[in-house]
Amino acid sequence: MIERWTADRTEREVARFVQQSLALDELSHGLAARLSKHVPMAASCWHTMDPATVIFTTGYTEGFDQESGFPLLVENEFFVPDVNKFRWLARQRRPVGTLHQATGGRPDRSPRYATLSKPYGYGDEIRAVFRVGGSSWAAVIGARHAGDKTFSAADIDFFARIGPLVAAAYRRVLISRHAEM
Repeated sequence: MIERWTADRTEREVARFVQQSLALDELSHGLAARLSKHVPMAASCWHTMDPATVIFTTGYTEGFDQESGFPLLVENEFFVPDVNKFRWLARQRRPVGTLHQATGGRPDRSPRYATLSKPYGYGDEIRAVFRVGGSSWAAVIGARHAGDKTFSAADIDFFARIGPLVAAAYRRVLISRHAEM
């Protein structure tokens, strides 16, 4: 059982963690582990983004079947009308949303739920785009098991609160990777 951390403790731990020199997978894995201590997630999928187009540039998963699920995710994200698309979230004042919230508590209204969540035993999802300076550098999809409680308004607030910190960390890692090439 994971110890539940407060929002303040989690934010402090994330702030310390992201100051380290990290590889991209280390950053994603470490964020997933730390954020799940405050906002429990059964699975998460972390994406870096091209800040000009908000298109995925890399992906990292914890708990999702990336091999079979990623093509379905890409198809849904770019070709199927659905709720909480990353391009849409990136333009919102608070770039965070949940499936439960976006569908009025009826996740079956979402094609993504029907093809990606329900068949794999997941229920609610939270999606966040991490921005700094008006540019989107990364995003996350967090999922809970079907039957678990839905993500709360406090969970949404927390992801919005730490967004700039997470975005700055991804930006630093991405820029340093290209500088080393």
